[in-house]
Amino acid sequence: MLKATLDDTLYLFKKHQKDFLLLAVFMSAIYYLIELVFFGGISTDVDTSQDSVNPNSLLFPILVSTVVGFLFSALTISYVASVRRGSPSIKSSLLIGMSKIFPIVMVYILGGLAIASGLMLLIVPGIILMVRLSLSAYYVVLSNLDAVSALKASWHKTKEYFTIIFFAYVAMFVASIALSSTDSFLIEQMPALKYPLHLVYMIVSELITIMMTIFIYRVFSYSED
Repeated sequence: MLKATLDDTLYLFKKHQKDFLLLAVFMSAIYYLIELVFFGGISTDVDTSQDSVNPNSLLFPILVSTVVGFLFSALTISYVASVRRGSPSIKSSLLIGMSKIFPIVMVYILGGLAIASGLMLLIVPGIILMVRLSLSAYYVVLSNLDAVSALKASWHKTKEYFTIIFFAYVAMFVASIALSSTDSFLIEQMPALKYPLHLVYMIVSELITIMMTIFIYRVFSYSED
């Protein structure tokens, strides 16, 4: 099933690569503006260890970035579903994401607390929870469930798909680490190009996130069949 799901993911991504690239550029541009406006520069410019940086001054920018991240999560899920239906629309998907912002925030807060608690205890329980709750946001956006019901549905539906979801998370983690290291290396080697390089990094990072979303969406589809 892992190979079949991966093949489906790559097929859908390649078939609609222009649509997904457009979405990645849109989200990256917003994140880029947030970094420049609220953080005063790209992430590689911000050094929180400096005495001149007041941690309290970062609370609002972090809050804004987090909420936007939740919104874009709902947007991406809705957009992937719309692409699958053959009617992709960033505007419509964004409106759907905005209409789901409260349950999305709640599902990520509740799920995040559960996962963090598991990680602090023995690590393994946290990983299990992360995988078993991975469909929660999909149930909020695509099935109109509230946060608690979505968490319960995800826990119930992911039991037989644990292995493929786990490997997907591992692959995404490795890809993200490699991409971040490459971004830091290139900026260190070519500091004059750090802003365009970082923007490219953000776009590629969003494309990886979109591929992960497509993969989990396929698992969600299996669980609903």
